[in-house]
Parts: sequence; structure tokens; C-alpha cells
Amino acid sequence: MRASLNVFSSFTAGIWAAAVGLLVLPVYLRYLGIESFGLVGFLLTLQAWFLLLDMGLSPTSSREMARYSGGQHSAQGIRDLFTSFEYVYAGLGMLLALALVAGSRWLATDWLQLKSLGVDDAARALSWMAVMVAVQWMGTLYRSAINGLQQQVWLGGLTVAMASLRALGTLAVLAWIAPTLDAFVLAQTASFLLEAALMRWYLHRRLPAARGRFRPQALKAVWQFAAGMTAIAVLSTLLNQMDKLLLARLLTLEQFGYFSLAMTVIGAMAIVVTPIFNAAYPRLAELVASDQEPLLAGEYHAFSQIAAFTILPIAATLLLFAPEAIYAWTGDRQLTAYVAPIVSVWAVGSALNGLMHVPYALQLAIGWVRVSIVLNVVAVAVMLPSILLLVPRYGAVAAGWIWAIVNLFYFTAGVFVMHRRVLPAQARRWYVRDLGIPCAAILACMLVALGARSWLQPEGRGASAALVAAALLASGLCALLATPTGRALAGAAARAVRSRHAVARQ
Repeated sequence: MRASLNVFSSFTAGIWAAAVGLLVLPVYLRYLGIESFGLVGFLLTLQAWFLLLDMGLSPTSSREMARYSGGQHSAQGIRDLFTSFEYVYAGLGMLLALALVAGSRWLATDWLQLKSLGVDDAARALSWMAVMVAVQWMGTLYRSAINGLQQQVWLGGLTVAMASLRALGTLAVLAWIAPTLDAFVLAQTASFLLEAALMRWYLHRRLPAARGRFRPQALKAVWQFAAGMTAIAVLSTLLNQMDKLLLARLLTLEQFGYFSLAMTVIGAMAIVVTPIFNAAYPRLAELVASDQEPLLAGEYHAFSQIAAFTILPIAATLLLFAPEAIYAWTGDRQLTAYVAPIVSVWAVGSALNGLMHVPYALQLAIGWVRVSIVLNVVAVAVMLPSILLLVPRYGAVAAGWIWAIVNLFYFTAGVFVMHRRVLPAQARRWYVRDLGIPCAAILACMLVALGARSWLQPEGRGASAALVAAALLASGLCALLATPTGRALAGAAARAVRSRHAVARQ
């Protein structure tokens, strides 16, 4: 199945990129310090807010590329549409960079609570980061379009190569040129610029040879879907980033650095969520465009099962074994004591959010964004007052519990409402077969792992790492074998291995 290959390629690339990033992060911290890392974390929060100016163009680009694959666009039409997207995106990227440069000193003096990092150093670093923001901004559009063409295998290869080059290049710059925040940002920016250029080159090779033109009419044809995506983006950003923005204001930059480390660990779930969504969305959009409902239902459940046996084991491990995981990674007991409780709480909400990505992909595939908008409005109305009331008093852990409760609301209400219109009578199967059975299998494994922890009481980094790895691998294998899609993939992998052995013996 092409979709399975796309998921596997994206997943493998994501695992590699995340592993490389986690491996070099402690080295970055030794060169830069926790406060400088907090500034990088603050930039990531700003970037999430900047996506509000995307105006729904990147998800619309992905959808229209998938529709082009399904025969819904002419060669000249898709060329003109994407060229129009490029012009708009480039203009917005320049405006974002200029705005961040102009506001860098205000952010350094009035928003961030600096401790050892000087105001001039922070403002200069933010100005350099503005260039990186503009480069990554364009890369977002190109990556979305390539995902829409279902070329995740090539994109995964590029991700592996660029993640490795970025890590090695940045370490070389810090070690041999200058161990400064400015040098770190410039090295990262150069790698992102190369990555964006390669994606643009590949994308234009995959599109028809016709010369694209900027055509406002092309944008007008997709404005309704893009407007709906913009509304979702606004509400989603409020839900996902308001707590982080408040924490950046209320905590010292050093404390926010620790929080950013916790979010880096939680980002492990994005390693699997993003590839699944990137493969599911264009595939489901293609099936909707070609009006193949039985196949659409089968693919929807297959993607949901893939999400279950990849997301849930990671979430359960982080929920129950966060102290062991953080200590095995950093070797720092004090850092572990601060970061582990945040990780445990945020893992719950992030798991629920990740499982909702496949139903969300189906909603986008049919162009139905109203249900997400309504649910997001309700969630924002609950979440924002809760953040303002609880975060100043209890900090990041309170924000994590709010995040979990909001995503539980999505998990229960969102799927029920969606299945009243799309693929009716499939909600029960989604809850029980796709998610419930693998969840029960993971629970059984985790009970054994908790008993092993109580008996062994691991204290060293090696023993902690072994316990975490055993819990993750065992629960992942149990969840894989508990789903029909997982068993099919495992069987296909076993047959491929046997076939290779047979060929080797001959």
C-alpha cells in the first residue's frame, strides 16, 4: 500500500531527525546555556503564532495537490495556483522577518525576563532569528505541497540528510568558530535555506512543465476552504500556544528554558503524528475526489490504527516513566525533578490530540471545516479563562492539565459529531477496534513494566534507559499486534525478510 510506504518513510525520517536532535541537544546546552535555549524555545512559540498569517495556504496547497493527483486540476491550473501561493507566501515571509527585527529590542526588554543574558545579545539574536523564520516560512509551503503530491519517500530522505547535516554543521560551528548564540542561529539558518531550496527544486520538477503565473482568480477559487483553515488556525493557535506565551512572560528565561526542554521531549509524539497526518490527508482527499467510499472507510481505519500503535506507547511511557527517561537523557537529577512532572501531564493531552489527527484529516479531505471551528470556539472559551486563572498560580503543570481536558473534549465530542455526517456508523469501530483494543494491550504491558521498576529500582542512567526502552518496545509491539493493520504490516515485513533469506541462500 502506497500510503503505508509514505507513513513508514515519514515516520523513519522523523525518528532519525528527532534522535539526532535529542542527541546533540545536551551538547548545545553546554555551549549555549539554558537561558539561550529558552530564547530558542521562545522563538518556536512565536513561529507558531506567525502561522496565523499563513491564511490557510499551506493546508490548501496540500489539498489541491492531492486533488490534482485525483484529476481535479489541469496542468496550467495547478501551476498557476501554486505560483500564486508562492508570491503571497514570499511577501508574508518578508513582512514577518521585518516585524521581528523591529520588535526584537522590545521583546528583549519588556516581555522576556532575562537573567544572565544581556539585552543587546538577546535583541541581536532575535534579529538573526528573523531571517531563519523567513526561510522556514517558505519551507512550510514547499513541504505541504510535496506531501500533497504524496512524495513522502523523497521528502523523508531529504529530512534525514538535512537533519544530520544541520546537527553536524552546527556542532562544527560552535566547536571551531564561535560558541555563541549568534553562531548557532546562523548555522541553523544556512541549513534551513538549503533545505527550502532543494524542496523548491524538487517540487517544480514534479509539477507540469507549464510556466506558472500569478492569478488572483486561482486564489479566489480556493478562498472558502482557505478561510475556513484560517479560522481553525487562529483558534488552534490560541489553544496550543496561549499557555506557552503566558509562561514566557511569567517565568524567567531560565525557567522557560526548562519548560522548553519538556516540550522537546513531548515533541517525540509529533515525530509520529506529523508523518501519519501528512500521509493520511492527501490519500483521503484523493479518495474523496474519486468518490470511493468503501476504500475511504478502509483507509481511514487503517490510518487510525497506525496512529494508535505508534502514539499510545510513547504517551504511556512518558506518562509513567518520565523521570527515568529524562534522567537517562540528561544525567541531571535537578533538571529531571523540574522537567519530568511537566512531561508526564502534557503526555496525556498530546496523546489525545495526536489520535484526533486522522479524523481531522478526513474532515479536511471533504472540505468540511465547520465542525472544527465550532469545537475550537467552545474549547477556547473554556481554556483561556482557565489559563489566566491557573497558570500564574500553578505554572506549566496546570497548563498541562488544561491541555489534557480540552483534548478529551475533542476526543469524545469531535468524533461523534463528525461521524453523524461522514462515514456514519463508523464511530464505534474507531473507538473500540482502532483505539480501545491496542490501548488495553499497552495497559497490560505497562503494569508489568511498573512491577519491574518497583522490583529493580533503577538508579543509574544505563538502568533507567534500559527500563524505558523495554517499556516502550514491549508496549509498542503489543499495540502493533493488537490491530489488524499492525498485524498485516508485521506479516508483510516478515514475508519480506523470509524472501530475502531465501534469495540469499540461493
